[in-house]
Amino acid sequence: MSLILGSCNSGFFSCSFITMMKIFDFFNKHKHLPTSIDCSQSYSIYKQHPTEDVYKLFFKTNDNVTIQYTEKIFYGYDTIEFQFTPYKSLPFEQYKPFIDKYFSFNQNVIDASEYLINKYNIELNNTCGIFYRGNDKVKETQKPPYQEFIEKAENIRKENHNIKFIVQTDEYEFLKYFQEKFPDSIYFDEIPTIQNQMTTVAYAYQHDSRKSEYILYYLASIHIFSQLKKLITTSGNGETFIMFYRNSAEGLTQYLKQNEYIYGKKNLSYDPSQTNFWNTS
Repeated sequence: MSLILGSCNSGFFSCSFITMMKIFDFFNKHKHLPTSIDCSQSYSIYKQHPTEDVYKLFFKTNDNVTIQYTEKIFYGYDTIEFQFTPYKSLPFEQYKPFIDKYFSFNQNVIDASEYLINKYNIELNNTCGIFYRGNDKVKETQKPPYQEFIEKAENIRKENHNIKFIVQTDEYEFLKYFQEKFPDSIYFDEIPTIQNQMTTVAYAYQHDSRKSEYILYYLASIHIFSQLKKLITTSGNGETFIMFYRNSAEGLTQYLKQNEYIYGKKNLSYDPSQTNFWNTS
């Protein structure tokens, strides 16, 4: 039996997360995997034409990975709250077979990541990734003050004076702020940013003829970040998938300040007594 995904017009890893949850739901219900995945109705804002299956442009299904049903896969209260958890608490070993089977990047993404590594002379074992998801993410969770990210980066540089930083952000103002403090930091010119506003880069560039190229390099950056020695991140779907590919939260400093309500719905994991919003692994 095939699994056909419905329409999804959200961010790339939001669509990917929904796909993952639907696979879990299918697996929990039928106690076996679907014979195929059809995402031709999903990833809408990334399509160049209406019938395109964007999933197949960047992911590959690994037929060599076999997953036998032994127990129900649990993934949190609902699909919105899951991304806003301390990543060090994620059951990586439970999810890893599904990531390996359905969300491994294909050769196009691997080639793009190798291109970026060579172009920017990246030493994976001596680099800290700065992942700051800004703009409209405040609808779901609070953004950290820029200076707090700077302070976390300064602490890491105190431990290793030679460490380099790579910045991945959708918010132009944060990029400039970080680069002023760390002029030797790397940013991938292949990935656009936008000035702080209540939208996403994907929506801002949805009619751009190069949008497939932008998302390719964005996914390549995710692949690179999953291999870096240290990470300082906000919380969201992109950050969650970095952890999935990393299969660990080791070396992570994560900012997580919950909203009491997300799109008008009570956030069951919101804790009004929380005062520390940084999680370190």
